[in-house]
Amino acid sequence: MTNVLLIYPIPSIASPQKSPPLSILHVGQALKRHEDDYQVRYFDERYDDAPDMDWPDVVGVSSMTGYQLKGAIKYLKMAKANRKRTILGGIHVTMQPEQCLQENYIDSVVLGAGERAMPDAINGAVIAQKPLNGDHISPLSYGTLKHFKRSAKSGDTILMSSRGCPFRCGFCYTQKFFERKWESVDLERWKQDVITLKLLAGMDKLEHGDDW
Repeated sequence: MTNVLLIYPIPSIASPQKSPPLSILHVGQALKRHEDDYQVRYFDERYDDAPDMDWPDVVGVSSMTGYQLKGAIKYLKMAKANRKRTILGGIHVTMQPEQCLQENYIDSVVLGAGERAMPDAINGAVIAQKPLNGDHISPLSYGTLKHFKRSAKSGDTILMSSRGCPFRCGFCYTQKFFERKWESVDLERWKQDVITLKLLAGMDKLEHGDDW
């Protein structure tokens, strides 16, 4: 059994997002499908106290380019100082993988959507990348419900109803992140997630999340 701690650093000091940390919740819920192999915990720097670095075997951090990288670097260095395997995923490393791998506190990088690629990085792949291919894991479970209760209070709940983008705008990260593919999630499952959030999280406002 491998203990995996997934970390979401503060995304922006000027405009702190209160939406759920979907980038780590999707990956964590995908890992939990292999319950005999992985135990997963989440750390959201916006709300949680300092992470317990004694518990995990592997620390994964998701980060966009910009302010969030400051926290990503802090926690990756902290994890490496505690002799943990470190993995960086998210938008920034997908755009700059070679640059990120030059840092001695990063063991592996996950490019693009991490749900299917994360096990490869945990098991030693330096660069891990696998397309979703329609395998869209719900970020919602009993264990992640508290993250959605937080966003329900502020009216910032987001659920992704598709992944990727059908357009080819040259300025956008999604071309590289999703390899020019677009996929709808299972909308029946998405509908059930919405109903669950209304009943159990008190959600009364929802943003339909689409990369495009």
